[in-house]
Amino acid sequence: MPAALSHQRSSQALEASATINAVHRRCSMPIRWYGPANPEDPIYRHFSRIVNLTLHAGVFAAINSGLWFVQGMRHPWEHLAWVTDIWFTLLVVQLITVIAQRPGRTEPVATTPTHPPQRDQP
Repeated sequence: MPAALSHQRSSQALEASATINAVHRRCSMPIRWYGPANPEDPIYRHFSRIVNLTLHAGVFAAINSGLWFVQGMRHPWEHLAWVTDIWFTLLVVQLITVIAQRPGRTEPVATTPTHPPQRDQP
């Protein structure tokens, strides 16, 4: 009986693992680049622009929120709103540039055959 129970638990664990893997495949995952870096590839350049945009947005959020926090703790800085507005405008311009320069849609490369081979039926 314990062997049957152990087998049942291991099969349930395999089913759960397969379900999790299926969900991960269907969900949108972070951008990953597989293969060697080729700056001449338009998709690689687009991913590079996206990474630069996210880094720019992260630096903007960190520094700008820090400046506003320091301003709230100490004396007011009259020009901080201008700095924030100009920097945010540059960030939006970069976002528009990234969207405008994205490469056209291409057909996805199929890793599995679209039509499974037919079996001969007896």
